Amino acid sequence: MINLEQYRETMYKIRKCVETEKDLFEKENIPTQGASEDENIDNLILRASDVSFRLLIMGRFSSGKSTMINALLGEKILPEKALPATAIITEIYYGEQKKVVMYPKAGKWQGGDKPFEIEPTLSEISRYSTLNNKGGINSIEANRIDSCFEKMVIFWPLELLKDGVCIIDSPGTDDPYSNDYIVESYMPKADAILYCMNGLNAYSAKDRNTLESITARGFKNPIIVTTYFDYVCNGMSSEEEREEFIDTTFNSYYSRHTNRECCHYVDSRSALEAKKSNNHADFVKSGFAEMETFLGKYLSEERGKEKISGITSAVKLYNAAQEKRIDGIINNLDIPLEDFNIRASDAQINLEQARAQGDMIMREYRLETKRAQDEIKTILPSLYDKLMNELDLGDFEPATNFTIWHPQKSSEQIAEECAKEVEIRNKKLVGEWNETVLNPKLTETFKKIAEKMTKQIDLYSSDLNSANMELGINTDKANTEISTGSRVAMLAYAMITGDWINAALGNVYGVGALGRSLACQFAAGMVVGVISLFTPIGLPAIVIASLAGSMLGVGWNAAKASSSIKKKTLEAVKENIKKDKDKIFNEVEVKCSKIFSDFEERLKQAIADDIAEVEATIESIQKEKVENISKIEERKSQLTEVQTFLNQTNEEMDSVREQYGIA
Repeated sequence: MINLEQYRETMYKIRKCVETEKDLFEKENIPTQGASEDENIDNLILRASDVSFRLLIMGRFSSGKSTMINALLGEKILPEKALPATAIITEIYYGEQKKVVMYPKAGKWQGGDKPFEIEPTLSEISRYSTLNNKGGINSIEANRIDSCFEKMVIFWPLELLKDGVCIIDSPGTDDPYSNDYIVESYMPKADAILYCMNGLNAYSAKDRNTLESITARGFKNPIIVTTYFDYVCNGMSSEEEREEFIDTTFNSYYSRHTNRECCHYVDSRSALEAKKSNNHADFVKSGFAEMETFLGKYLSEERGKEKISGITSAVKLYNAAQEKRIDGIINNLDIPLEDFNIRASDAQINLEQARAQGDMIMREYRLETKRAQDEIKTILPSLYDKLMNELDLGDFEPATNFTIWHPQKSSEQIAEECAKEVEIRNKKLVGEWNETVLNPKLTETFKKIAEKMTKQIDLYSSDLNSANMELGINTDKANTEISTGSRVAMLAYAMITGDWINAALGNVYGVGALGRSLACQFAAGMVVGVISLFTPIGLPAIVIASLAGSMLGVGWNAAKASSSIKKKTLEAVKENIKKDKDKIFNEVEVKCSKIFSDFEERLKQAIADDIAEVEATIESIQKEKVENISKIEERKSQLTEVQTFLNQTNEEMDSVREQYGIA
């Protein structure tokens, strides 16, 4: 068990250990930079200093996110609308005084680029955070929200926020303006996710896909909140019936993504009124009392343990690399220079062999990804067939009423509605294909590629170990959970198993936000943006032109006009799909190629980092031999003391992990 206070004390203890370690390295003139940019002791100190928890609130538009946050704050300050309301990311921190600060994007806001305060009221916040085409603050460009602001930050005297918790309200996913990308870009920064679903239409295909994406990115047991639960319970006659409904929804749906205690069913409006009137009984009945208590416990016990696990793992890995370097120095410090040069020369031969194997790994990777690209071409017709066969407007009813008094204007408005609806449905179909066809294919492909490269990776890792052994370094000391201790082997292991957090990330970087940011690039759910690859353009004009001359025909009425425009719109869209078939296929291929090339860069960097680590050890030994030729025994004693300190630090990390039951 761990509470927020214990978490902060533990992170402080870890930070002091690492700071002391840095002071010792600097005192004894030992480099603190590892082979890669991430292996830097200053990065470890920064991670240990970050004791905040970022709770990202996600959900489809109109899922009740803003209403729920208002109930948490005890005041209605965020706008609530049936249509998409939130245009920007909102961060909420603890503050004794209520305050709201806007952060403009560079060169976008007429008032300048510096942050500025606004009144902490619903009307003022609505003005700056919602869609406002007339004011131009948050406009729609190319059917996407184009905001003048990076984010809005609210400071509020909410007890839950007091120990470093930050709540982030995000734009609704799956809205008509395709702003999922805003939420996607923020996910890597989050420590935990609360996913809202409107109880009246919960667990749609979009909800399911999003929850699967959340867990694939390393967020274990996300919080699932079913809102508007008072409406769901309207027809229920007893508490037993209500509990039976909750058990059924969890066992049938939610259990696939999280555990039972992470699921909450709330009535946000009643909770807000209960807070205002200080009615504890109604507050408990609303489901909020249980949820608020759970949130504090969840963030400290679940996410606190994760962050402690990540930083202790990263410290031990960093120390293992430093121990190898120091081990090499001690074992070579008192041998004649000519003997060391022979060792270094033999180690360099092994490194050249490793480099050659690395080149073979890269060639094998490129060859296999070329084959994979050809295989991806074979699944593209299924995307075309899905769009042509499943895109439909049969059940869609435009809000605009056709009138024979203004046939041109009303028909144009109906056409625009139909065009927007077709675009939304088109993107949903592409998203479904992405989840069910493309992503599984890419995952399978990466697994095959890694399996085919196994022989080269084993030879490569063997050469690396031989280079270390030539320098008198005991490679068994490397504190990694994968026997080779090679970054390349970790990446390959992850490709085969799909266990990115524990393999490619957990052992090199630790878990948490940094690990997830890399997982977002390389894990199974890595195809981002394909959903927007096809957008119909100019459809209203096409439809209007095709209707010219028929508007005022005999018997023309509202029903006929709506039906005809829907039909013409769909025909125009499908005609565009036919015309742009090759373009659509090409865009998918380009995006997949980018995924493969991104991983190629990661693989290439891993090979370079592995070799650089050994070269850095050789360089350190050479430098030490020159600088300490007259005080070899004294220097060996100093370095042995550093090793002893590193062992003590590792024991401290093990003690912390044992204290909180971290394996």
